[in-house]
Amino acid sequence: MENDALADFKPTTLPRLAALDQLERTLYIGSFSKSFSAALRVGFIACGADLASDLADLKALIHVSSSEYCERTVDVILSEGHYQRYITKLRSRLAEATGKALALFDRLDARVFARTEQSLYLWGALPNVDDSLVLAQKLLPRKVVIAPGRVFRVDSEATSPWSRFNVGAVLDPRFEAAVRGALDR
Repeated sequence: MENDALADFKPTTLPRLAALDQLERTLYIGSFSKSFSAALRVGFIACGADLASDLADLKALIHVSSSEYCERTVDVILSEGHYQRYITKLRSRLAEATGKALALFDRLDARVFARTEQSLYLWGALPNVDDSLVLAQKLLPRKVVIAPGRVFRVDSEATSPWSRFNVGAVLDPRFEAAVRGALDR
C-alpha cells in the first residue's frame, strides 16, 4: 500500500512504488483534501480492476454517505482542466518557498538533512543545539512552534538535534528573529 496524500506537493520526477509495480500488488491511495481544500474530503484508491470492484462493493456496504457535492466539485476541477494549472502554480510556489527556507537555514548555519527542490517540511539541526526539545521550549514564549525530532522517534526520551520545520512557517520574519534570540542565550 502506498499512502500518498501529499503527492501534489512532491516533484513529479519522484518514482511512485505503485507505478513501478503497475498496481499488480500495490494499492495507491491519494487525496484532494491536502492540495485543493480540507473541506473537500475526497480521496481515491488506484488498484487492479478486480480489487477495485471488491472495494466499491465494500464501500457501498459500510459507508453510510459521502458528500456528493464534494465529489462533483472535484470532478469538475479535474475534468475542466483546472487541476493541472492549479497544481503547476502550487508546485512553483512551493519550490520558491523551499528555496527561500534553505537560504534561511544557510544564514542560520543549520545542517539540513535533505536539500530537496520542493517540500512542505525540512529537517534541520541548528548550531549548538543538542536537544531540539530544549530549543522548542525556548521558542514557545516567542510564539514559534517547531517539531522536535524526538517526537518522531520510537524512543521519545532520546534526544535529537534535529527538528522538522514547516517551510511556510519559517518564512515568517518572526521565525528567524525568534531562533536567533533563542540561540543567543
